[in-house]
Amino acid sequence: MGAKLHAYLASVTFFKRSFNKRDTRDRDPVQAADYYRRCIVFSETVQLTTGYYVFAHAALARLTAQQQDVAAACRYYAVVVDKAGKHTTQYAEARAYLHHHAFSKSL
Repeated sequence: MGAKLHAYLASVTFFKRSFNKRDTRDRDPVQAADYYRRCIVFSETVQLTTGYYVFAHAALARLTAQQQDVAAACRYYAVVVDKAGKHTTQYAEARAYLHHHAFSKSL
């Protein structure tokens, strides 16, 4: 587990540095979506599906909801409901979105 944690922390540092150099998440949703997808893939690779993994799913869900892609947003929010702690803001946001859009899988 120590090696996985070290790799995860190294990747987080890499992503923070690379994104801080050119912080355009608010202005470029395509670049932001790519960034969040890379975070998800890496988290799955090192088998750490908490923290950034949940945050990336919530962010992708918000981006897809803004683009009116309800099916994709529900998929991302379903992962948030599954992986986030029940007392987190991401969990509450995901449950509310899924409830509003009548997606009752695991609610």
